[in-house]
Amino acid sequence: MGLYFNRDLSWIDFNSRVMEEGLRKELPPLERFRFLSIVSSNFDEFFMVRVAGLKRILRSGGGPDPSGLSPAEQLREISKKVRAIIEKQYACLGAEVFPALGRGGLELLRPAAYTGAQREYLESYFFSQVYPILTPLRIEDERALPSIDSFSMNAAFLLAPDSRNPEKILGGAESRAEYIAMVQIPPVLNRFIPLQ
Repeated sequence: MGLYFNRDLSWIDFNSRVMEEGLRKELPPLERFRFLSIVSSNFDEFFMVRVAGLKRILRSGGGPDPSGLSPAEQLREISKKVRAIIEKQYACLGAEVFPALGRGGLELLRPAAYTGAQREYLESYFFSQVYPILTPLRIEDERALPSIDSFSMNAAFLLAPDSRNPEKILGGAESRAEYIAMVQIPPVLNRFIPLQ
């Protein structure tokens, strides 16, 4: 056992205290949502920097840190602690924060809850505002993955030929197998679309 605390596990404990603020029922729902969002934002950077660094150390055969934990032990502990935090975070969002925001008029609608008029509006919005600025990229097995910007949103799709008419959609004989396509969601698009 080392003489020091592990800095990454201590940082996760700090982030857990931030999450505890979001669990406080006496705070207004939007304030709770902000605290819980900070937790997610913090974890984004933590995984990109600290966890990626630990994985590099693990691959290079690095030894224990000043706390005495090996890279593999640190990664196991990080996974265990982060999973517990995220489980509490999502439970709070789903059972308390989102319903409270909905009662205040700010509701996150899922596709099954859309009205016919809302579906029509979203379809029109997609084809006029979103579709023109999307650029799908086909992922080739023999080529390196394209560069993905930090904090960018991306969607990946497993595409297969239309069994009724493969040439129509995928362009002929070379396109008869499944492949992956990736679409980066441009940052100029709003993450949330208001519906009346």
